[in-house]
Amino acid sequence: MKLYRLKIHGENIKEARESRGLYKRELAKKLNISVFELNEYEIDKKSIPELLLLKLSEILDFPIRFFYKKPTYTEFLKGPIFMCGSDGCSVVINGKCYDGE
Repeated sequence: MKLYRLKIHGENIKEARESRGLYKRELAKKLNISVFELNEYEIDKKSIPELLLLKLSEILDFPIRFFYKKPTYTEFLKGPIFMCGSDGCSVVINGKCYDGE
């Protein structure tokens, strides 16, 4: 099993939202956040909180790992740690393990 430090990729949030046919205002309402805040996440200007990421994943019906990008070396040295094995990736949020599926 390998350990990776991964970062959310805002473009993936936008891609998932658009693939579900949702406008920013619709998704923002479902997430109980402002359109401005959602835009900040989509353009990588602000990091999305882990619990909001879980809600986003459920609403859009995408696995959590979809929203992460492959880290650069510098990013690898920062960010949260995810465990990846042959059966996929896992992340621990608030003490609960999610398999990303």
